[in-house]
Amino acid sequence: MAPKKTRQESKKATIQKIVRTTKTMILRDGYNAITTTKIANEADISVGIIYSYFPEGKPAIAKEIFKEGIIELIDDEIISDLNEDTFPLFIKRIITKFVSQHRENESILIAMSIAVLTNEEIFRDFLFLNQTEFDKVTNLIYAMKELGLYKDPVSARTGILLLKVIDTLIHHHIVFEEIFENDSELIEFLTEFALKAPTFKTLQ
Repeated sequence: MAPKKTRQESKKATIQKIVRTTKTMILRDGYNAITTTKIANEADISVGIIYSYFPEGKPAIAKEIFKEGIIELIDDEIISDLNEDTFPLFIKRIITKFVSQHRENESILIAMSIAVLTNEEIFRDFLFLNQTEFDKVTNLIYAMKELGLYKDPVSARTGILLLKVIDTLIHHHIVFEEIFENDSELIEFLTEFALKAPTFKTLQ
């Protein structure tokens, strides 16, 4: 006889069910086509349960889906192997992964954009989520400085600005309109930009 789930385990399982169901529905029907009632029906739970875990409703679930989708673009172990020869390929690999993540989760990104722009609380939480990526970039910048990969001064602020510009271009290209002929052209442009931008005087 299987042991009974604890209250905490049951809560976690219910949240995961809500998140998984919503993600499936977003990918299938689009964000605007679903409601908390439809999510509840498909997940076979009550609307009240959804709101007990996600008081802000659909936007809060979208935020949770986005949070779970954040991937580690920078591996700390790889940083230790960086040198002048491998650095350009390393940067290109990160950007390629970033573009692929956006492309694979296009529907989720559209849902998150709607949630962020229509709910002030979700918007504030979204800014907090971005800090995870910013911390990683800051660590990379410090590692690059230690390795002497840039001749000019590079600060953590530079890395964060680069991330914001890169993320904005990728997001616009994939979610709103394709501003490059294809993803490969976007990756090449962003790789060149990331390698040269830290030498810009305005970023130092």
